[in-house]
Amino acid sequence: NPFNNDNFSVAPRFGFAYTLDSSGDFVIRGGYGINFQGYDAQTFEDRLGRSAKIPNNRPISRVEAAQLGWKFPIYQEDMLLHFAAQPNNVVGALIDPDLRPAYAMNYTLGFQKALTSTMMLDTSYVGTRGVKFPMGRTYNQVDRLTGIRPNTSMGEGPYTDNSQNTIFHSWQTSLRQ
Repeated sequence: NPFNNDNFSVAPRFGFAYTLDSSGDFVIRGGYGINFQGYDAQTFEDRLGRSAKIPNNRPISRVEAAQLGWKFPIYQEDMLLHFAAQPNNVVGALIDPDLRPAYAMNYTLGFQKALTSTMMLDTSYVGTRGVKFPMGRTYNQVDRLTGIRPNTSMGEGPYTDNSQNTIFHSWQTSLRQ
């Protein structure tokens, strides 16, 4: 398993509608719900290397290339031979083991008013807040000033965690006939 199970993913939903006057011309409506997003397999498939020793993608800094004696242009086959000869496994992608399913909380509160027998005004607040969406970052990047990595025994690569959040607020109004 690439990450630990999350056994507490509850997705409640509720809504209400209430008539505010005796004629039924004025109504308040609202609702709230949580919707989970399934895991995107591409998040994990793109991170797999060719083998346990050779990563799918490995950026090399200018300092590292100079230390290896590499000059432009260098071919992929030459780089693969270098990484295959390394005594240690090359670290590829890192995934937070506590990755959780992303979810969105949707909420709305609105009013509907019949202005005439054929015309209605509808005005509502609609919002969504997304939480725990996967975010890709790059770990162990080369320092721009020195050209050296923080951890010289490890390359750089993608790191995925649940730190991405979204928020949406809107006011929607319509006049229908």
